[in-house]
Amino acid sequence: MKGSKIRLPKRNKYRKIVDDVLDLHGFYKIEAEEAVISFLAEASRRGYQLVRVITGKGIHSIDGRGVLNDFVYNFLRDRGYQFNFAKINEGGEGAFDINLKR
Repeated sequence: MKGSKIRLPKRNKYRKIVDDVLDLHGFYKIEAEEAVISFLAEASRRGYQLVRVITGKGIHSIDGRGVLNDFVYNFLRDRGYQFNFAKINEGGEGAFDINLKR
């Protein structure tokens, strides 16, 4: 058609590409702690810059609160990691994007 433009899908110039992902679904808190410590140490050793830890939101928990979500949030905060919740379509408040750049 004359005068029509081809529209390409918008690209998010701020899109974050994670180097690795740890999914904690099905873990107990003690298992999750060991896994997170090991995962972050290995990611740092490999020189990764951005990793994601998926905890889920806890909506299927007995009380509807995410034990692992609270644990990982406090763990990262207390150890001085820079982190944010993932974008809504990448897990939202059920996933943490952790910046390992130093």
